[in-house]
Amino acid sequence: MSRRTDPAALRFLIGGTARSGTTLVQRLCCELESVWVPPETHFWANAEGLTEEFPFPLRGADRIGAARQVLGAFAVQGGRFEPEAVVAEMDRRERRAGLWTLFESVVAAMSPPDRPVLGEKTPAHTLWWEHLLGAVEGLRMIGVVRDPRAVLRSHRTVVWGESDPYALAERWLAHQRALLDARRLFGPERVLVVRCEDVVADSGAAQSAFASFLGVPFARTDLTEGLIRGFPLFNAHEVWKSRALEGIESKGGETVGVSESDRAVLASVCGLVMGAFGYDAGDPGEVAPPRGESQESVKAFRRWNAAVAAATNLAMY
Repeated sequence: MSRRTDPAALRFLIGGTARSGTTLVQRLCCELESVWVPPETHFWANAEGLTEEFPFPLRGADRIGAARQVLGAFAVQGGRFEPEAVVAEMDRRERRAGLWTLFESVVAAMSPPDRPVLGEKTPAHTLWWEHLLGAVEGLRMIGVVRDPRAVLRSHRTVVWGESDPYALAERWLAHQRALLDARRLFGPERVLVVRCEDVVADSGAAQSAFASFLGVPFARTDLTEGLIRGFPLFNAHEVWKSRALEGIESKGGETVGVSESDRAVLASVCGLVMGAFGYDAGDPGEVAPPRGESQESVKAFRRWNAAVAAATNLAMY
């Protein structure tokens, strides 16, 4: 496999509530001939653990050690990369090897050597926006939004999905509020928010908008079988993502099968923010608060989200 001689730059992130169309956006970005977005790493979920294990900035043998630790967490998800390639990427960057350099080098090690503009797609990026956009000059984010009723329905089609409407509503609300805050504070030049429904309706226009946002030519290239085999967009066990590589067309009925009680919960929790993105929530009527497992799930997510916001030990550079 050939290696790049000049370091590719990690210029953007893709995020949004899981099952919102982030993999489709990843695919459309990879069809731009100068851009690549490898499998999602969930790197930042393990960032504080890395800083507890290694002194940053990384030096000497700690570089390969940290790369191997990232690989260990990534391999649990079925991912793979060569730790030695990550170290080679770090060596190409004329800066201290902080968390951002390690992250960028992992992404570069999983990307084709002829793609100079890199992105990374992990849904939770939207919840790390303050840490990442605030620390990395010029970093951009594409946030993907989808009707929460369709998101709930989609979650119920995968084994790991969130089927509880209260818990799903809490997650959806947090992601969309984060995108609104990020766009307000960093502006449309650095935060592009797109609706999944609009991307599906006119993928060509969406792809053109992505090229303009990233400052690259709108020059499209096919994702060949050989290219995908060498540089997959997602891990082998993530078979539910394979639909994003198929023809892009609206299937219709995305919210069919979502009960009236589920719709009422989503409207009650998310209604105002749904309206901000052009979704008609309707009148939820009287909705009981979450109880039992639903209440515990909501509380657990709130604790996790608060911990992400409060993270301070991030040695970015």
